[in-house]
Amino acid sequence: ALDATTGLATAWNPGGSGSVDALTVSGSTVYAGGAFRSIGGQTRIGIAALDATTGLATVWNAGADSTVNVLAVSGSKVYAGGLFTNIGGQARSDIAALDAATGLATVWNPAANGGLYALAVSGSTVYVGGLFTSIGGETCDYIAALDAATGLVRAWNPGANGQVNALVVSGSTVYAGGFFSSVGGQSRRRIAAIDATTGLATAWNPGSNGTVYTLAVSDSTIYAGGPFTNIGGQARSRIAALDATSGLATAWNPGTNSLVRALVVSGSTIYTGGDFTSFGGQVRDRIAAPDAATGLDTAWNPGADSTVYALAVTGSTVYAGGDFTSSGGQTRGRIAALDATTGLATAWNPGANGQVNALAVSGSTIYAGGSFTDIGGLFAGGVARILPSPALPPAAAVFSPNGGETVNIGTTRRLSWSARTAAPGVESVDLYLSRAGALGPWELVAAGAANTGQYDWTVTGPASADCFLRVDARDFAGNIGSGTSGAAFAIANGALGVDPPAPITRFALGPLVPSPARGLSQFYYVVPRRARVRLTLLDVQGRELAMLAEGERVPGRYAVSLDAAGLPPGLHFIRLQAPGVDLEQRVVTLR
Repeated sequence: ALDATTGLATAWNPGGSGSVDALTVSGSTVYAGGAFRSIGGQTRIGIAALDATTGLATVWNAGADSTVNVLAVSGSKVYAGGLFTNIGGQARSDIAALDAATGLATVWNPAANGGLYALAVSGSTVYVGGLFTSIGGETCDYIAALDAATGLVRAWNPGANGQVNALVVSGSTVYAGGFFSSVGGQSRRRIAAIDATTGLATAWNPGSNGTVYTLAVSDSTIYAGGPFTNIGGQARSRIAALDATSGLATAWNPGTNSLVRALVVSGSTIYTGGDFTSFGGQVRDRIAAPDAATGLDTAWNPGADSTVYALAVTGSTVYAGGDFTSSGGQTRGRIAALDATTGLATAWNPGANGQVNALAVSGSTIYAGGSFTDIGGLFAGGVARILPSPALPPAAAVFSPNGGETVNIGTTRRLSWSARTAAPGVESVDLYLSRAGALGPWELVAAGAANTGQYDWTVTGPASADCFLRVDARDFAGNIGSGTSGAAFAIANGALGVDPPAPITRFALGPLVPSPARGLSQFYYVVPRRARVRLTLLDVQGRELAMLAEGERVPGRYAVSLDAAGLPPGLHFIRLQAPGVDLEQRVVTLR
């Protein structure tokens, strides 16, 4: 998830153990489908529901025994299509409707004998396309309409003789693109308009001499992309605008020298991505913006040095994803935000270490899916969400010295702290010492230190019994958050040597900082011996709301971030469990 303003990855970081092929957002939930076996900190096979605030997997756990390729949400149902034979605890062949509350497969069970690659929901009907020849116990070649309530196949049965890759519904017409040469009882080459009532192909018959991979509708025009060179009765190189009444290609004819993979309509502009290096008679590297009226390429020319697979538009920004390493005149690792007027890359620059195949925009949040494992400098296994820059400064806390200790002048003392924020992250920390109480005055110990959580300090005089350490954490936007020792420690005269940190002897669970919490806060826990640890968030009834950490830990002190923005206001508890250990810490959250 990438911040729509800065381009940096937010703290939302579900991670995935395999590819994420489908994303859809419904309210406060992000549904993900793909070939993963874990995501959001939990075992989730092929499909998951992720909290849009925390990134943690919810208890919703449908589970699929193979890849989920497409997802759609309608009301209380999550429709899934793919290559699975079991999902939601039931045998379901390639298609299922899952209860949005429980994750269990509903009785809706059309079953398909081949993979699904296209889903479109319109009212009470679910249109599906793919490689199947049977679905819902009925013969339906590559395309079908299913009752959204019962899962039964509707009488609508156009049939196709080849794969259906794209479906889009406009009014009473279902437009289909793919590899077929007949559909709806008529000869239709790779593209067709099908009556949503009868299932018969309409007279609309542009025809294409190559596969149609992508479709978009804008008013009375159907835009198509694919490897074709002729469509709608005219020579059209891989992209075309087709009249929704006649099926003929309009005069709109930008043309391109290679495959078109993405189309997005925004006002009078058709943003286009793919493999091409020439578009509309102009040099356009993999991304272009032809005018929707004339077909002529606009001056907008960000360029990309490799394929663009995904496009999304919001406001004055065009987001692009692919496997490029530069776009808009700047180094951009597989994802970029481009100014819709100038074509130049904005400062938004999350960067991903693997291909970005899917993009979706919701408000000021960008959802990204692909084969990456790192985006915006944070681990993210194939799926990420980037939020706007945080309104709150970094959360900082001093771990040691934190009250009651005595350190000797001339010895080396290891100072330790935690500093964390949502995107864009902590850039550096400054460390200060007061010898006269918690209010200072403060003397600088270290400036611009790396946020490693520890710093070896040679203790200097004069001696004092009322010392405090302060850490100031600075994020990349210049916001500063501070943390101070919880109580006074002493600096005393003593022999030269090394004063090691006090040994860790017991499990401990530190307080939440800041508290009460409104947004991103932080706490720490201490493990004195190698042990398997389970850290959870509970409500006042003791019900588990989220898993914060789980697994074997070596001895040490661990920092954990908690985003309170998604929690209801009131009292909660953090619970630390280990063999023979059960600790709790109160958490108060505010709106």
